Amino acid sequence: MAYLPASFGVALGDNKILNSEVCISGAETPPPALLKRIGIDSRYLASSGQDALELSRTALADLIKGREIDCDLLIGVTQTQQIQFPHMSAMLQAEFFPKSFSPSFDINLGCSGFVYALL
Repeated sequence: MAYLPASFGVALGDNKILNSEVCISGAETPPPALLKRIGIDSRYLASSGQDALELSRTALADLIKGREIDCDLLIGVTQTQQIQFPHMSAMLQAEFFPKSFSPSFDINLGCSGFVYALL
């Protein structure tokens, strides 16, 4: 089995939004200067058919694509899960690692949940 140091799977929402399109009109700072300070020119919004589980499923499939790996621990991080029980990571573990008896849990936080999961 492979160990995947510093590997990531990625899933983005279907709808790409350019920050230049949503700049607030009448702001003191002109939009180009504001966008340069922000440093982010676009973001992604999930479509109505996409939820945290679907995006997690896509990202996990991207992560393990073409590899035979075993799961030692699966941590799900979201602030917007659709159901509370069973937790999202348990459903992902059952789908992707059905023979694994390793622990899984969810951290129900937004952005800071990523940092908590790294610790």
